[in-house]
Amino acid sequence: IGNDILLALRTMSNATNTLTDNGEFASSLNLTDLMSTAITEGPTDAPTDFEDAWPAHMMWIQKGFALFSIIASYIICREVVASLRSQRQQHSRRRSSSGKGGSFAANDHTQASIARIMLSLSISDILFSFAVFLGEWMEPADTPYIHHAKGNRATCNFQGWLRTIGWLTSPMFSVALNLAFLLVIRYRWTDLQLQRLEIPVTIGIW
Repeated sequence: IGNDILLALRTMSNATNTLTDNGEFASSLNLTDLMSTAITEGPTDAPTDFEDAWPAHMMWIQKGFALFSIIASYIICREVVASLRSQRQQHSRRRSSSGKGGSFAANDHTQASIARIMLSLSISDILFSFAVFLGEWMEPADTPYIHHAKGNRATCNFQGWLRTIGWLTSPMFSVALNLAFLLVIRYRWTDLQLQRLEIPVTIGIW
């Protein structure tokens, strides 16, 4: 739009005025011709210095931070899964040695529910960070002013869904984790009590 306005002003400045018999100035180019010229010729090409230089360094910076976030969240997921698996094996050996069935004791594995919430939080962060890491690669290749676009509409929609899911679930799981710590530390909830709240909250967030 700005280029169209500049084109119209340039055309007006170049219009020659002729003096009529009554001593009035009349433009050789009327308003209708001026508007049609601005519409048919269209905007001029924008300079490419900014659109090439800005994504070139900003895109790789955000990819670096997103990659660090993915690695950190993956390490958390691996440690949480290993801890939960170890706890389950210990509990199975304890039940077999005692010869009794039943469920967990009230004070066993008080961190299991918190660990599962951390696992969900890390997964949501991986989804969001992966979408940020993909960056402009997933946008349609014919998108103007995006230098590194290599995808299509389907890949752009896929990236948008990943980014939206991770962006919404990550803060929600952070709130759930803080609530779990509050209930365990302040109100002395056991894991059995916390599990009754953890399951519907986790399903509701996802």
